[in-house]
This record gives sequence, C-alpha cells and structure tokens, in this order.
Amino acid sequence: MKTALSWMFAPLFLLLTLGSPTFGQNTGAVVGTVRDETGQVPDATVELTNENTGVKRSTTTNDEGHFEFGNIQPGTYSFRVSKAGFKTYLSKGILLDAGARLRQDVALTVGDVTETVTVEAGPAQINVSSR
Repeated sequence: MKTALSWMFAPLFLLLTLGSPTFGQNTGAVVGTVRDETGQVPDATVELTNENTGVKRSTTTNDEGHFEFGNIQPGTYSFRVSKAGFKTYLSKGILLDAGARLRQDVALTVGDVTETVTVEAGPAQINVSSR
C-alpha cells in the first residue's frame, strides 16, 4: 500500500518540481554600455518597455556607463536611452527570449535631447552573451 501511494504522488512531485521557477530560467536580462565619442556616459537614463503590455522599467548608467535589467519577462521590447546634451536613442522590436542575456550597447551622439535616433530591430536577435 505504501508503494502504491508513493507511485501515485510521484507525478505530482515531478510536476511541482519541474514547473518551479528554480528549475528553469523563465526570465531574461538586458545589459549594455552607453558611450559617446569620448568614452562612457554615466548617469544616462535607460528605459525598457514591453511593447505588448506597456510595462516600463528604467535605470541609470553607472560611472562606467554600464546598465543591467534583470528578471525581465520574455517578450518584445523598446529600448530608450537619454541624457541632456545628447540625441535620444530609441530601438524598437527587441525580442527577448526566456534565459537570454541580450547586450544592447549604445553610442550616443551630441545633440538636443528632443532629437531621436531610432533603430528598428530586425526579425532575429542574436544572443551574444550567455550566463
């Protein structure tokens, strides 16, 4: 009887274990560096917006111009970088898959923040970095 109960609960145990977030990576990350022609750009505002849900996350670059968004749900995103004295950078259609770690390095150009450089993403993204 004890063996029969063990076999009866084994599928439930597997379902709960394999379906948990700790088993597989269900989110991704977007990382990168913001630079200009003279080097890194600290304190730039970086925004990542899910194009389907409208959920937006933002951060600022550190002293070396680096930024990172972790635990991002898979989906299609737009990516905006702005800082006073530079043209705003905007990239749309960025596809993030579960478990992916996408690198989005940006070269800002001097100009008015109201000017925007727009980049449309192609049909496929290349995962250039892995965990």
